[in-house]
Amino acid sequence: MTAALICTGPTAVKFPGGYQLTIGVKRAATGFLCDWVAIIDSPALTEICPRLLGSPKLLTRRDYRPKYSAIPGMDVESLSGPLGFAQWTSVASLSLAAFLGATTIDVYGADWTSEPDYDGYVPTEMNRSVERWEREIATWNAAVAMLRGKGVKVNRYGHPR
Repeated sequence: MTAALICTGPTAVKFPGGYQLTIGVKRAATGFLCDWVAIIDSPALTEICPRLLGSPKLLTRRDYRPKYSAIPGMDVESLSGPLGFAQWTSVASLSLAAFLGATTIDVYGADWTSEPDYDGYVPTEMNRSVERWEREIATWNAAVAMLRGKGVKVNRYGHPR
């Protein structure tokens, strides 16, 4: 099965639709219809969940359900990945896609940039420093390598990095 993972970066607008499984990272699920949304930090849960398109299932932390949201889904603690994978919503989403049966994951909007998101939004409270992106990219690359070892292919359609 081919899954789409939509992050919030500017290249999310390249998402063509038509996938068997679509996972939105945080606010991406307010602009794109998704089967799942991944939100693993509590402030984003309370902000984003009321604005989700459709009725996606939710990947979040065990302690956040039902405290912050009663949306059914899965706990990130039930997934596996490289060390630190559950620190980054995008990386946890890769693990979710593989867990749900994806053999190919096409990723849109994983741009690791300080540019505005696909919809022009720039969160003031978010750390988008080069150092932050380097830490996330290192974990992302470890997850992609781990998935490759399990026969899962990841294609990223975003800014080159």
